[in-house]
Amino acid sequence: MDFGALPCGYMAVDWDTFVMNNSGTQKEAVGRTYQGVDGYTPSATYLGSLGYCLELALRPGVQHSALQTELNLERVLPMAAKLTPLPLLFRADSGLCCLKIMQEVSAQAAALSREIALIIKWNPRSTPVQAIAARQAADTNTMWCHQREGKRMCMWTQALKLQGVGTQAHPARRVFRLIERTIVDLGFCHKHGHALLLPAYELEGWTTTLPGKFTMQDIIDLYKDHATHEQFHSEFKTDLDLERLPSGKFDTNFLVCAMAALAMNILRLIGQNSLIGKDAPVRHAAKRRRMKTVMQEIMFKAGRMIKHAGRWVLGLWVPMTVPTPCLSVCTGNSPRRAKPARPSADLQRRSARATTAKTTWHLSEPDTARPKIRPERQNCVPGVHASENMGIWSMAADEIRWGIGYQGENQKNNGLAGSRLTDSGVS
Repeated sequence: MDFGALPCGYMAVDWDTFVMNNSGTQKEAVGRTYQGVDGYTPSATYLGSLGYCLELALRPGVQHSALQTELNLERVLPMAAKLTPLPLLFRADSGLCCLKIMQEVSAQAAALSREIALIIKWNPRSTPVQAIAARQAADTNTMWCHQREGKRMCMWTQALKLQGVGTQAHPARRVFRLIERTIVDLGFCHKHGHALLLPAYELEGWTTTLPGKFTMQDIIDLYKDHATHEQFHSEFKTDLDLERLPSGKFDTNFLVCAMAALAMNILRLIGQNSLIGKDAPVRHAAKRRRMKTVMQEIMFKAGRMIKHAGRWVLGLWVPMTVPTPCLSVCTGNSPRRAKPARPSADLQRRSARATTAKTTWHLSEPDTARPKIRPERQNCVPGVHASENMGIWSMAADEIRWGIGYQGENQKNNGLAGSRLTDSGVS
């Protein structure tokens, strides 16, 4: 199974928290989050770059990111090690910049006898940035990179002696990047920016246990790729509509989040196996599809179970203006195996003439029961109405059956199950 390995050969394990806004409610454990709203701050762990969720653990809104996170790592890291044989790369932001978390990652690597490296954003806290910048500017060995007028940058590495972090072959180290600005860029053109009386400094750092073959820029680029998981947070909150949890009890909402992670993985698996390929719907090239796209293209399709000739046929909706094969599921004692049928040559010719030909109806229903065809909807197969995408294809062996859906509040029959498409229309 492809989880989306990194080009460097590692499998990413991305951990982060995000905010679920549940303001205006009296739900259990709802508190003030770091974004200034009342809600929850669940922790999410993703495997690979395609968005498979290992765990979505609900947390109270006031809980800090690093509090009790080692308990989450005891669950997700062994799970990730079982799913892939590749070495793991644990990535997290500065909220997990603490010795206990780093020691837990190294302890899990030793317990599992697997290589688990880490990249954690450094939290500067009360570090004297001005003093470090002055020291680097005074050092003649400092290599400055001038990115534009009024902005330059330098990087360096510092070896760390952290007990229980890393191995003797791959000890812990920290990559620093210092950015000096004398002209503030306004975004559209730096020459129109504001010149500063005193330089402004920005100091960043990343703690890692990756081998020495990874350069400082490689470490920074690998952490930048960690930001992709923010899109997965968005899919939980918008595509799955999970931001405002349904229950007032924390335990129930915790279970809802666990089931949401399972549903997301199922939808992700469906999307990767059906919407990525040459026979997928026409869309821009991508390595994965959002949950909303998967639900629109696969899940939100009209369909019904039809029993015919001693077997069940699953009829799924497809656009009637472009006849294409669809899925067929058959059960029963029939010796024939269901296979997708292709539209006949006559059906294709009549579809091509539909732009000028007038749509005719060969149905036993009165005229009042037939839906009115708008001009833009008459580009369809003669004898078949495509109003509001209500057509249903149901394939069984080498024959095609159609169901024609009608609109109307008083109509109980939503289609003609088993209607046969003939040269003269629908019978």
